Amino acid sequence: MSSPPWLECLPTPSVWSRHRRDGYAPWALELVIILSMMLLIAAATPIGARLGSISPNPLWIPVLLLSSQYGTKAGVAAAVASMVVHWLAGAPPQAGGEDIYEYLYRIWREPMLWPVAAVVLGGFRDRQAQKTEALRSRLVEADAQLRSIGELAEELRAHCVALERQIACAADRSIEAGLAALDEVCKASPETLKLALVGAMEMLVGPASYLVLTLRDGRLAVDGEISRALGDSRKPPRIERLPEVLEMELLRGQRLLSIRKSEAVGKLAGVGLIAAPILTPTGDRLIGALLIQSMDPMRLTEATEHSLCVLCRELSQALSRERVLCSFGRPRPPARLVPLATGAASPARSAVRDWPDCAVPGDR
Repeated sequence: MSSPPWLECLPTPSVWSRHRRDGYAPWALELVIILSMMLLIAAATPIGARLGSISPNPLWIPVLLLSSQYGTKAGVAAAVASMVVHWLAGAPPQAGGEDIYEYLYRIWREPMLWPVAAVVLGGFRDRQAQKTEALRSRLVEADAQLRSIGELAEELRAHCVALERQIACAADRSIEAGLAALDEVCKASPETLKLALVGAMEMLVGPASYLVLTLRDGRLAVDGEISRALGDSRKPPRIERLPEVLEMELLRGQRLLSIRKSEAVGKLAGVGLIAAPILTPTGDRLIGALLIQSMDPMRLTEATEHSLCVLCRELSQALSRERVLCSFGRPRPPARLVPLATGAASPARSAVRDWPDCAVPGDR
């Protein structure tokens, strides 16, 4: 990412502040050159002996130049050096009738003003240099932030493009697709139930290992035909029956258990993440359970638990289809033949009719 053009057009920091950070002052060389040239000019001209009598004094040049260019330190050094040169060059003779005080005032009036001018002009220059340096530091920091924001924006753009590609290539996750998957589970036959359940689980839960348990002889047993285990290294151990504590909780409580709730952690420890009961279509008793053994941790939410409850309700329709759901609470009477209207007898139908709590498809 290139620098903005406005940053390149800004003035560079003062030469004094830049070289002061580097540990040396180039103004010393300039001061030596200026004073050497002035001494050479004074020696080569006939007015050299009366250099101090010129007003204003030519030695103002290095003082004003270095003070305005490099600051107080360089200005004071130039003032001191100019005073030394002024003393070495010799003073003009004392005029007649002029006392010593008037003479000293005349020859040292301007040299005494040089340090004052150096401090004043150098102070302004130092203040300007500090403001310029602070402004440049802020601009450098802003440029670094701009570069960082640009890099983050590029990364975000690449991430958005990747997500758009995933969405474009992923399966439909709309509400209509979820309802269609649940409807397939509800209407599935024993041959197509496993495939329909896999599609519904992918839609509602995501990739997961799960076991479908059905009630057999008063115990919940794994139905291996419609259960599914992911083929990865983290595949949980296969179980044939649930622990007695978990099974009794499902039989009595008939409610979903999840490790998201602290009271269910001990009952699910080492077995699964979520255990959802599968009740009869009327909701009066348990006929099975759905045990989630592994899944994406980011999908372990309350919404997923509600989705599993809905899935178990639809799954109960498929598990209960073409089954005779009976309640054998009362003693079974012996089967006997019942004559039909045509005079014949149907042993199977007459035997079932002696069990008043049974329901046979097509029997009114």
